[in-house]
Amino acid sequence: MNVHDFRVIDVPTPAVYRDERSHLSIPAVMSTFPLLLLRRFFFRVVEKYVIRDFSPIALFLFVGLASIAFGTLLGVALWLTG
Repeated sequence: MNVHDFRVIDVPTPAVYRDERSHLSIPAVMSTFPLLLLRRFFFRVVEKYVIRDFSPIALFLFVGLASIAFGTLLGVALWLTG
């Protein structure tokens, strides 16, 4: 919805549970959901701020992430060899 700039409203809906039991596996959700959120976040950034209408926000984000990755790898390498 965010990529297409749709307007969204919250509609209160009461939850109705009868004799149902959840088959939700917390470890399965914890192992898959963060990766899904991360992938969709980068999809939104690329789609909105690079493809549709270029913005320096995307450039700053990608340069910053590359700098963090480089600094982390360099720091780990120096710590292990030092």
